[in-house]
Amino acid sequence: MSISVLIVDDNEMDRYLLRRNLAKCSFEIATFEVADGQSAIEYFEERNLRSQREPDRYPPLIIFLDINMPRVDGFEFLERFNEIRAANELESTVIVMFTSSPRQEDKDRSQQWSFVKDFIIKGEFSSEDLNRIILNLGA
Repeated sequence: MSISVLIVDDNEMDRYLLRRNLAKCSFEIATFEVADGQSAIEYFEERNLRSQREPDRYPPLIIFLDINMPRVDGFEFLERFNEIRAANELESTVIVMFTSSPRQEDKDRSQQWSFVKDFIIKGEFSSEDLNRIILNLGA
């Protein structure tokens, strides 16, 4: 089975490490990347304007979302994505927070959106953890 993921993170090394761990999962994964929340918003707006639906590629099943980013941070993205998701029938797309923040208040704040399904601390996860998350999401 093939799934697609969007990685939204301003740190190139963190994107690389996540991509590497995703490659070790037991799924075929198409990975797309952007460097901040504004670019992620544009990613969805551009595709929705063109009504592009690609089997196994768009829309992504999972968005791995960093919190601390320039232009539009993770929480600002969540607010905008809530609107984008409802307006463009993206109910199957869910978010996994992917952050260096171990703060409980960040975890609690992210869980106010029903489409946020998990919270991963960078450097504290493995490909087995990612496999478990993907399986729990029904992939």
